[in-house]
Amino acid sequence: MPKLFTIKEWGAKGIKNTVIADEMSNVYKNSTIYERLDSLIALYEACAKQQPANEAVDELKRQTTAFIAMITNTRDVAGVIEQRKNLRELWPVFLPNTALRHLRPFKLASEEDGVQRKHLVKQRLLEHLLALKQKNLLKVNKEDKRQDELHGVTMLSDLEKEAFRIFPADGALWTLRQPSDEDSPLEIVPFDTGHCIAHGRDNGRAIFVLNPQGELFAGSTEEKRFHHSSFERGGFVAYGGTMEVEKGQLKYIDDYSGHYGPKIKQFFNLIKEFHARKLIQEDTIINYKFRESAGLKLGEESTYLNTRGFLGLPSLKKERGEIKASEVKSEDIDHFEILSNFLYDAVDEESSPSWRIFAVVMYEFLKDKSGISDKLDGYIDDVKGLLSELSIPTDFAEHNPEEYEKYLRIMNELITSNKTLERALGGTDWLPVNVDKGIQNQ
Repeated sequence: MPKLFTIKEWGAKGIKNTVIADEMSNVYKNSTIYERLDSLIALYEACAKQQPANEAVDELKRQTTAFIAMITNTRDVAGVIEQRKNLRELWPVFLPNTALRHLRPFKLASEEDGVQRKHLVKQRLLEHLLALKQKNLLKVNKEDKRQDELHGVTMLSDLEKEAFRIFPADGALWTLRQPSDEDSPLEIVPFDTGHCIAHGRDNGRAIFVLNPQGELFAGSTEEKRFHHSSFERGGFVAYGGTMEVEKGQLKYIDDYSGHYGPKIKQFFNLIKEFHARKLIQEDTIINYKFRESAGLKLGEESTYLNTRGFLGLPSLKKERGEIKASEVKSEDIDHFEILSNFLYDAVDEESSPSWRIFAVVMYEFLKDKSGISDKLDGYIDDVKGLLSELSIPTDFAEHNPEEYEKYLRIMNELITSNKTLERALGGTDWLPVNVDKGIQNQ
């Protein structure tokens, strides 16, 4: 767990470098994460410039590096420092590696050109507007908003909500512990909900929100005083729910937020995001609380959605040899989730032809499944949104049969060339048209 020398400890080392001393003082100030990250970057650079080098400065640099890496969830510390420095003037609250995948995050350009950076910031604002239109973001319902105003529910300032900030790194959730006295270090510790109470009755659980920028905040509820709306001052969020975390490990997650009332689409966006951040483990309980009758089944025997299935692991029955792979039905496999997660991990650029092929083929696969379940309807909306962003009409396959057949062949080759992916998808027979027979024979 990363921690810094205390200012008192550093002073005792007798190193005469006022720049390092000043930046350490800035790091220790109670500030927002953006200001603290800038101070950590300045301290890191001051340590790097120290001449002659010595053991204490080297250790302080290692400590600072660990802080930056944890806060930004990366091993590429030099890269995130460059990103932050390039964008902080135009976008003061930019935090590297927090952009949400379902909001189509932009790729940071390597150019130093200021005009390009302005374009990126403008693009992100447009993406958030599009997200609102597509209902990817949530707002407080009118009645709870009125009740918040009536009872004077707490609305946290930017500085106040830092005490509730949690962040993912190394497959766990962490929080920054501000020292209470000069003998205590600034440190990053595993987040734990053991001391929290959610909804006035769930001991050991916390309410949380994921804001549009991809940042997480969590804490206890207090009736008529502190609710989901408190974190973002009643503003938009990408998600609101309940979580249980033990020593940094996510044990339980659900959709329970009366203020924001997330629907199935936002729920799946959330668990996809948490999966990408490596927070969902085999023993994590995923519970769609408000709409359990909508078809979201949980538990080891369910193949519709359970944590093992979501992670691409075989069911326990299958693992124990109680069922054969050939007995798993195509409709029990989440082709959309498995394939999109594979592409997120394997394809760097969202402009890649792989996403175009995925959008066209997946739409043909899903288009006749409308109304079967909220989950499939959410997938159809996502694919339509992707087609729209790529300027592809929904009747592309019908009017471009030869190119569509080419897409099918490429998709077939992609799947069969990766045996793990092929097993997870149950082969390629699920593809909308049998590739071997060719589209003209359908």
